[in-house]
Amino acid sequence: KAMAGGTLERKDFFKDDVISGYKELETVINNAAKAQLELIKSVSKSKGEYDASNQGKEKTKKIVDELAKAEAAAEKNRQTIAKSIKTISDAERENLIIKEQARRATAELNKEIKKTVDAMEGGRKNTNTWSNALTSFQAKFNTIGNVLGGAVLAGVAAVGAAFKEAFNEVVKFNSKATELQTITGAGVIGMIQMTSAAVKMSLGFGESGIKINQSASDILEAFKLVASAKPELLGNAKALEQVTEQALILAKAAGTDAATAVTSLTGIMNQFNAPAKDAGRYVNVLAAGAKFGAGEIPFLAESITKFGVAAKTAKQPIEESAAVMELFAEKGLKAEQAGTAYRNILIKSLADQSNYKDGVFSTSLMMDNLGKIQNNTTLLTKKFGVENVLAAQILAQGRQRVDELTKSLTGTNTAYEQAENNTKTL
Repeated sequence: KAMAGGTLERKDFFKDDVISGYKELETVINNAAKAQLELIKSVSKSKGEYDASNQGKEKTKKIVDELAKAEAAAEKNRQTIAKSIKTISDAERENLIIKEQARRATAELNKEIKKTVDAMEGGRKNTNTWSNALTSFQAKFNTIGNVLGGAVLAGVAAVGAAFKEAFNEVVKFNSKATELQTITGAGVIGMIQMTSAAVKMSLGFGESGIKINQSASDILEAFKLVASAKPELLGNAKALEQVTEQALILAKAAGTDAATAVTSLTGIMNQFNAPAKDAGRYVNVLAAGAKFGAGEIPFLAESITKFGVAAKTAKQPIEESAAVMELFAEKGLKAEQAGTAYRNILIKSLADQSNYKDGVFSTSLMMDNLGKIQNNTTLLTKKFGVENVLAAQILAQGRQRVDELTKSLTGTNTAYEQAENNTKTL
């Protein structure tokens, strides 16, 4: 409430009602005392008349004694009330002092909040400004705890720690944004787009609607990794956002770190010269390949980057390329061996016109032609080299399996589904 309204209030659980009650009681007793004094004066006035008789003297003595006792009791009550009122007045004064101290401390805090916000606005140019503002803000914020006492101090300290953690994240976010701006050379509008996108992704409001479960600062780091891997996106904040979000979805689906996912996705996309809008297609193919085949995403990434350019030349889609690699993985080939061997086979096959239909290269025709010579080791060796014979024979024998895998990897949302499931698990 202090931060929202700019003032601090301390609830006095007893002050108003007790003071009012005591003052009313004091008035009643004072009136009674005055009546008693008037009665004593009246009795004293008629005292001479009663002195004439012993009976009158005795009655007068009794009345005077009783009134004296009543007056003494009233005086004692007045002293008790006066003492209580003084105690309450002292508490009231202390409360007023505390209020004033709290008001001043809050005013100072509000100034520091404004300075901190101003520093945040200008912090993109100087990260140290944020750190200095945060330190000053914390010092001022903690003074409120000293004003309000030990019980409140613990709460204030906890809030202060929360502010410290939050602002440390802000400082980290600013640092990552500065690094990203340095790499991309983005202007104000571009940086606003990317930083806003990072926050939206962290909250699950990105284009995919999938919550990334990473801080905005870490997402900005992923932006930087993608920008470094795909420099052609440096001038297009929207495209950079698209690829980064898909890479982070891939990381979440595969249970890997962002750097590995970025490297896998951008490496393959670069091989095929794929546009940013196709990033979602590529991550789903990779996730589906890992799901339906034997090779995990790192295997696919490493192997495909060995032959991607040749596949692009042959107009072989990413789905079929991944399916071929999954076939090799099932047969026990390592990623580098599989990718390199397939590159060599593709390059040789592209030069063979028997693999073309209507002037377009056909992977299916290539595998059919390989099937015709699969048992002729001499011819395979002559055609592809001894180091590629095994891969050629696997292809010749695995035509049906490649078709099955290609179908499983086409039009899939596997990465999105796995990412969603992992979110539920988390």
